[in-house]
Amino acid sequence: MAEFFGGMMEEKAAVGRVRIFGVDARAFKAMLHFMSTDSLPEIDEDDKIPMAQHLLCSCRQIRYPEIETHL
Repeated sequence: MAEFFGGMMEEKAAVGRVRIFGVDARAFKAMLHFMSTDSLPEIDEDDKIPMAQHLLCSCRQIRYPEIETHL
């Protein structure tokens, strides 16, 4: 949660990005999709299990348990 709070350095603010360490980028994107639509995005059949694992880890890291009921 600390990634979302606190001051940003000026040069990072100009870039418009926030770094969140320890979260897979695709899983984070899927999590944002779920948060805004209450549905999971389409995931390739071969990628479903790894993506579910990344989603669970990402949601637990930011303390967002609601997605677990959809996996």
